[in-house]
Amino acid sequence: MNSKDKVEILAPCGSLETLKLAINCGANACYLGLNNFGARAFAPNFSHEEFKEAIRYAHLRNVKVYVTLNTLYNEDELTNVMKEVAFLYENDVDALIIQDLGLLHLLSRDYPDLEVHISTQMHIHNTEGVRFFQNFKNVKRIVLARETPLSVIAECQRLGLDIEIFAYGALCVSYSGQCLMSSFIHQRSGNKGMCSQNCRYRYDAIDKKSGKTLIKDEYLLSMKDLNIINELPELLKLNIASIKIEGRMKRSEYVCLVTKTFKEAVDAYYQGQTYKLSKERLNQLKLLFNREFTTGLINGANKEALFNHQRPNHMGLYLGKVIGFNKKRVKIKLALDLNQNDGIRFIQKNDVGLCANFIYQDGLLVNKAKKGEVVELEVSDYIEADAYVVKTTDVQLLKDINEYAQSFHQRLPIDMHCVAKVGQPLRLTITFGEHKVCLESSSCCEKAQKSPTSKKRIGEQLSKINDSVYTIEHLTLDGDDDIFIAIKIINDLRKEAIAALDEKRLAAHHRLQPFRYEAKPLTIIDDHKPIVKINDHAQYEALKNLPIDLFSEQQLDNCSLSDPIVNEKAFYPASSLRLVNEIGGLMQKGTKIAGPSLNIANSYALEFILQYCPKVIVSSELSDQYVQKMISAFVKRVGQQPNVYTTHYTKINLMHIKGDFIFEDIPYEQIVLKDAMKNNISIYKDSQDIKHLYSQQGYYLQNSGNVYIQLIDESPQEAHDIVLKAIS
Repeated sequence: MNSKDKVEILAPCGSLETLKLAINCGANACYLGLNNFGARAFAPNFSHEEFKEAIRYAHLRNVKVYVTLNTLYNEDELTNVMKEVAFLYENDVDALIIQDLGLLHLLSRDYPDLEVHISTQMHIHNTEGVRFFQNFKNVKRIVLARETPLSVIAECQRLGLDIEIFAYGALCVSYSGQCLMSSFIHQRSGNKGMCSQNCRYRYDAIDKKSGKTLIKDEYLLSMKDLNIINELPELLKLNIASIKIEGRMKRSEYVCLVTKTFKEAVDAYYQGQTYKLSKERLNQLKLLFNREFTTGLINGANKEALFNHQRPNHMGLYLGKVIGFNKKRVKIKLALDLNQNDGIRFIQKNDVGLCANFIYQDGLLVNKAKKGEVVELEVSDYIEADAYVVKTTDVQLLKDINEYAQSFHQRLPIDMHCVAKVGQPLRLTITFGEHKVCLESSSCCEKAQKSPTSKKRIGEQLSKINDSVYTIEHLTLDGDDDIFIAIKIINDLRKEAIAALDEKRLAAHHRLQPFRYEAKPLTIIDDHKPIVKINDHAQYEALKNLPIDLFSEQQLDNCSLSDPIVNEKAFYPASSLRLVNEIGGLMQKGTKIAGPSLNIANSYALEFILQYCPKVIVSSELSDQYVQKMISAFVKRVGQQPNVYTTHYTKINLMHIKGDFIFEDIPYEQIVLKDAMKNNISIYKDSQDIKHLYSQQGYYLQNSGNVYIQLIDESPQEAHDIVLKAIS
């Protein structure tokens, strides 16, 4: 099978070292971020010089490199973002992974032959969302939302764009790009790469009516880690383009072993074999990092399969139970082998972690102990009598992975042909695919006076290419038998030819066929009527006579081909307008209003979305001051006044969650979550089984401009008072 027909294994790389090791372990592509503008602001990331080295290392090994520019950008950031794009373009990046619609607008206009991948941060989860991007020739791939089921993945794949699926690693509990909890609680926007991971916090679940605490101090929103390696054949049958491993902030050994494991599974599939994760390999993966594993929502899952309410961090492997104390030593009966310097953690009310620097058996120091044996470890913290112990780091495993990953295991086959004749230079031709180099030595071959240089010896010297990315598939020699040529000349010619082949291959990087990006004419309605989103019939009855546009919507997850993504519910007269909160909704007929979940955050995104929606509700993360700056930039550049709306009042939509995570027998509307900082978070469940976490308290966010109001569970009178205050 042609390698182009095989699925791509896409590895995360937070450093140059990790990139090299991941490639050595079988990655077909790597994704990374530069020091600015990516969705992992706290990852090590790459300097410009490191990126140049990464591109060279990867491209010589037929591996692609994608760069993440997958956040939202402020007006004053875009100039510098495009400078980074220019650098990446000039240095042969294979594709950019993006979230911001304004950046898509600029890339389509200024770099039409630069490949674009739509990030999962844009929460594309249905066929209509994929169809929308068929209109952009530079968009070649969609990274589908992690919540997308297998049946919809199949429908999306048939539309012609490459489809990329997350296959392993951490899961966001919210649809990516639709989580505002970190932004509004900690002023650290996940859409700027600075998520504070509120889903990994402890919460109480409280009954709204009685005030009774139903669940106390648990990690109610913390998901297990994704691992679909045993379900891989189902995906590969669909001919998806890429399987993605999460973990740019993980250690290199994690990336290496996960990549190696997926390489083994993918190879087995294409060889017609069945791959099943062995218990040994599963334990190795768990030792590197796990929050327990789940197959996610690809085939549907219940809350027990998705969530880990006990721990939000690395679970390790069970090592044993505390069976006694001796002064400042704790005694453990081992369920696994233990090596000196392994990392361990005591699981108790307040966990204690340490490195097993000193291991005692029968009072003597040892450097390792076997499963079933009893050991003592030095501790300085209090250890509870019933604590159990997990191993969180295995030094021998890390050593073994590094030793394997140091060698490149997938060398590229080349053909060599050498001509050696008396009185002529040594001629060497190397062929790799469509690339060919032909070089001659600086000196001619002489007639041998004593000991001739045999063809065998010439072949031996030409074969010394272990310091390159190649392996010789065919080597042929043609020439006289009685020649003499210095070994140094043979070696120099070989090195020069290999270097020339490298440079030829690096210079032959292909881009897309250039095309002309035709932006649609802008249609702007000069109508500043307030927009109010409602949730029930009682709110409609209270507001229907006010001079406003009323909407109610199905949220985010209607994946049907026939049903509209966003439409009015039947409890009030149908309108010709549509409030669109996800990309697929832009494919609907009729006049559309862009909702805040589309994350319009700069004047170029505004210019982009106005091609489809005459009214735009901008991201609720933007301040009044910033909105005015964005509008001013738009007017200065375009010469028109956009019809922009800001969120005037809302109970802030903090998360959009698919799946059950607390109770199945108590209505979600009766539950309030409370975190350690006493933030109260309510839950709303819509008709598509999507849970919306929102602030229990309502907020007036912006005080100027066109008014957008989002009502959740306000009473009819409260709704009327809020809207009347806004329009009066």
